[in-house]
Amino acid sequence: MNKEQSKTQIIQPGERIGLIADCHGMLEPLKVVLEDMKKRGITKIYSLGDNIGTGVNPSEVMDLLDEYKVISIAGNSEDYITFGIEPFSKYINERSSRGKERIKNIEWTKAQLSGEQIEKIKLFPRSIDLIIGGKKVALCHFFTDVRFSFGHFGAKKYQESIASNDISYLNEFYNITNSNQEKEYILNQISWFNLMWDEKIENPYIRSLNDALKRPLFDGKKIQYYDAIFQGHVHWKLYDLNHDELVPDIYSIRAVGMGAREENLDFDKASYVILTALTDGFDIEEVCNLEYDKEKMKKKILNSDGNNPSIRLFTGIDKPN
Repeated sequence: MNKEQSKTQIIQPGERIGLIADCHGMLEPLKVVLEDMKKRGITKIYSLGDNIGTGVNPSEVMDLLDEYKVISIAGNSEDYITFGIEPFSKYINERSSRGKERIKNIEWTKAQLSGEQIEKIKLFPRSIDLIIGGKKVALCHFFTDVRFSFGHFGAKKYQESIASNDISYLNEFYNITNSNQEKEYILNQISWFNLMWDEKIENPYIRSLNDALKRPLFDGKKIQYYDAIFQGHVHWKLYDLNHDELVPDIYSIRAVGMGAREENLDFDKASYVILTALTDGFDIEEVCNLEYDKEKMKKKILNSDGNNPSIRLFTGIDKPN
């Protein structure tokens, strides 16, 4: 067995796993999701990143995920804590009022976490490989690297290109090569930044880039290696399917408690996904009708020093413009 195979987790036919994404520090919907999985006998659970950030119960969410032995992947909200905000300064505009509120929330979130919890977050993998019903499946936060790719290959551009059926732009996404193009990009960025920085001092602006170089997404494999990819980050259900054999099916699953957009069915409910391994492939069940105490959560958000516009919008407290 080679190193790559030894890192792959095999899900046996008939076995069920639970997938959650983007808890964002929201305790109430996470509780009902994990309790529902327990009732169904699902004990192997994966979180696709962004367990913390924007919501007001980051420490309690971390403890609850530990209690249920959830296997977590790092998302950009974890990266803000472990790398600091400097690598993301282009994305989080500290001069804008929205950016200032986001930075305040990131600092507030970090202050709520224990040192042990922060160290645990640093160990979260970037992606996980599974074999389900003979299919090669990747779990990640987003199939382009959130440690540096928020612009040209970010979630917003991805959603827009699918909505407009922009095939040429989508092909750019699909043809990203983690092992070559992205590494070259990272190396160029590091070289440029180091010209402006004392080499004897750690450059905070390239912490995430250095990490991406040392620990590439998918261990450097192209997305074409996989039959399917499951990810979070988008927050809304977005299944990108029916490709030719050179592009995997890409499943963006709904956030645990952020279905506030009214075009989504059951928009005020908690949600998760169950994958059942078959002898050939897998079956997907969406659980998106779980009631939770949304009013309690709203009150906590409004009374917290850590609340920000994103969490108010995602949970329906504020309405979109």
